[in-house]
Amino acid sequence: MTEQTTTTIETLTAEVRALMIGKRQVTLSVYRQLDTIPWSEIEPFGRVRDSKDDEYAINVIGRNRKNNALVRSAIRRDSWMEPAPEQFSHWLFHRGTADKQARTFSVSSSHGRTLQWSVQRSKHYAGTICGFTCNAASRHDLDHNARQAGEFCDLDRLEAEWRCIAESRVDKLIPRELEFQAAESLPLIVLAGLR
Repeated sequence: MTEQTTTTIETLTAEVRALMIGKRQVTLSVYRQLDTIPWSEIEPFGRVRDSKDDEYAINVIGRNRKNNALVRSAIRRDSWMEPAPEQFSHWLFHRGTADKQARTFSVSSSHGRTLQWSVQRSKHYAGTICGFTCNAASRHDLDHNARQAGEFCDLDRLEAEWRCIAESRVDKLIPRELEFQAAESLPLIVLAGLR
């Protein structure tokens, strides 16, 4: 006996948003002619995609908060990778020498992002970190191993300072990151016209 299978056709629906002015849909040509304003001045209606826009930004169409005009704007994600401050490089010189090849270190995370600091390595001395001043390291009257281990430097103070700098930096990056994430979640508006 053979089994019978039933064939069915399933209809799926998806929402497509279009922006209308009166009874006419806003076209790509109209979008390209709109004024571009700073991100802080727009009340966005939704995201748009235009091959002529910055591909690394989220481009939106919306209303100017000041005069209600139809405008466009864009927001780019801030980089969370930065050069390391001197306190971190100095502390790392004494404490973080286990991985002599690493140049980038994750120092703090928030909202799905990670603040990373890059350190500059010496071109002439493998594993040597540049970008800080260590008074003890240059003193030849002190024991070399003790200088390398940081016994003459206040490593706890250096660590507290760089952690404070990292927290402050993340606090400044978070508002922009939240704006970017909100822009990512805006609905896509389909513009009529050729690309």
